[in-house]
Amino acid sequence: MTEQSHSPLTSLLQLAKKSLRAEDESAFGFLVVNETHFLTPYRQALLWLSPEGEQGQIQSLSGLANPDQRTPYIEYLTGLLNQWDSMGLTHEMILVSDAMKKGSDGSEWERWLPQYALWLPLFGMDMGYLGGMLLAREKVWSEQEIKLLAELSPFYGHGWEALLH
Repeated sequence: MTEQSHSPLTSLLQLAKKSLRAEDESAFGFLVVNETHFLTPYRQALLWLSPEGEQGQIQSLSGLANPDQRTPYIEYLTGLLNQWDSMGLTHEMILVSDAMKKGSDGSEWERWLPQYALWLPLFGMDMGYLGGMLLAREKVWSEQEIKLLAELSPFYGHGWEALLH
């Protein structure tokens, strides 16, 4: 017998509940970068923490338990996200443009990530902007997928903020 697939709304609600019940930052990071796939498919995802006034850092990466901050891949992504942050691009949900992909290294994006990416900021109730998540894949994001992820983003922000307090 095959497992029934859930409707997008059911998946959204399940992810929202899980995010608010995560036991620690590691479990929360795993949920965000791996289980969001149940809502919409992607090839790569990352969770980025950007404390107020500090350089951001990648907390979780799909497929990796503990991302090594010193690898060229993580260094590239961290540098690019910090650049976006300094330009004021990380506080809104955006489809990543070709200009944003260029960063300081031109061809690096193509080396590490698929063509289409979506940035989702995460905000807490009390702490404001916390960071965000980047989802990347080979096909264009549909309007429905973008709307579903926009609905999920506040739950992830609140869940993350609860763990940081």
